[in-house]
Amino acid sequence: MILGYLLKHPGAKDTIDGLTEWWLLERRVAETRREVEEAVDELVELGVLESTQHADGRVVYALRPDSQERAEHLLDAEEV
Repeated sequence: MILGYLLKHPGAKDTIDGLTEWWLLERRVAETRREVEEAVDELVELGVLESTQHADGRVVYALRPDSQERAEHLLDAEEV
């Protein structure tokens, strides 16, 4: 983790606290983003979420109007 960060940012310098707080945080955020993306993709595949692509390329997700019952079932079953 630390070497990977330093290879990406060769001029980086910090204390142990800084390493812990900022450098490793970057990795945790990336991992969390991947987990969220995987969960959202699964919910889209299950037909619970719908996606809309905006003109600027961003994709926005929302609960499908006809999927509230299915979403409640998934939440109760802790499938997603």
